[in-house]
Amino acid sequence: MWKRCITQPKTGVRSWTAAYHATRRVFAPKPPFLDAQLKAFEASKQYLQAKSDLHRAALETTVPGSEQWEKHSVLANLYDYGIREQFWNGELDMSQPVFRYLARKKWEGYDMLLIQQRIEQHRVVPDTVASFKPRVQLLLGFPSDTKQNPVDPGVFLPSKTTAQTPWINVVSFHSQPILATILMLDPDVPNYATNMFETSVQFLAVNVPLSPTQQKVNVESAAVLPYMPPIVHKGENAHRLVTLCFEQKNGRITVPDKNNSLFERQPFDVRSFQNKHVLEPIGAHIWRSIYDENTACVLKQHPQVNVYKDFEVKPIRS
Repeated sequence: MWKRCITQPKTGVRSWTAAYHATRRVFAPKPPFLDAQLKAFEASKQYLQAKSDLHRAALETTVPGSEQWEKHSVLANLYDYGIREQFWNGELDMSQPVFRYLARKKWEGYDMLLIQQRIEQHRVVPDTVASFKPRVQLLLGFPSDTKQNPVDPGVFLPSKTTAQTPWINVVSFHSQPILATILMLDPDVPNYATNMFETSVQFLAVNVPLSPTQQKVNVESAAVLPYMPPIVHKGENAHRLVTLCFEQKNGRITVPDKNNSLFERQPFDVRSFQNKHVLEPIGAHIWRSIYDENTACVLKQHPQVNVYKDFEVKPIRS
C-alpha cells in the first residue's frame, strides 16, 4: 500500500477546508428577523432619545442642585453612549450626577455587598458598632504596594507592610459635602490581667471634609492620633484591624489631641465615643494581622510604638 511521505503537506484537505469556509461566507443565509431586529433597535434609540430630551427640558424648570434636578440630570444623560464609554474607561467626573449614579450602582453591585459580608463574617458588627448599611466606599492601602492597589477586605497583611502609614480614600456618591471621622481600631488586644479583650485606637482623624470630588484623606495633617501598627504577640490569634468612617451629624467636633492625657488609645469605648459626638457610621473596612518573623523587629523600630513588649504568650493548660 502506498504511503504518503511524512513531509508531504496535506494540500488537498487544506484547500478543500478553505474553499468550504469561503463558500459559507459568500452564500451565508441572511439571519431570520434581521430587519425586524434593526427596526426594534432604531425604535428603542428614538424612544430613549425622546426620554432624554424630556428630562433635559425639565432641567430648566427645576432648582439646580435639588433632588429633582439631580434625578432629571441623571436620566437626561444615562443613555448617552459617550457617557457610558467614559465611565467604563475610568474617566469619571464625579461632579456630574450621572457619573455618581453609575459609580454608586457599580459599587452596590459587588464591593458594598463584599464589605457587608466581611464585617458580618468577622463580627465587626456588633463587636464594634451596631449594624448599618454603608453609604460610602472606604479604600485603604499601603505605600509598599508599588501599584497603590487598595487592600481587599478581610485579607492578612504582613507586619513589614503594616508598619508603614496607610493611605485612605473615601468615595462619596452624594452631592452634599460632609465632615467625617475616620477611626481605625484593633478590637482584639488581650488584657492578660483581666483575661478579656480591649479595643485600641490605631488611628483617629476628625473633621475630615468629604465630597464626591474630595476623596483623599490627608492622613498626616488630619490625624488627632497618628497611625500606630497593630501589636500582635507570638501565640495570639489574628487581630482584626477595623477602619470606620462616621458622618458628624452636628458638624465640627473637638477631641483631645495626642498630647492630652485625657485621651487614651487603650482601652477605648467606641459606642460611647460615637454617642458623645453624634456620629453615624457610613463606611467600613477590615484587614487582619498575625505574628510573623518580622513583627518584633518592625515594631521596635516604629516611632509610634512605645508600649511593645517582646514576650511569648504561653497556652494555659488545665
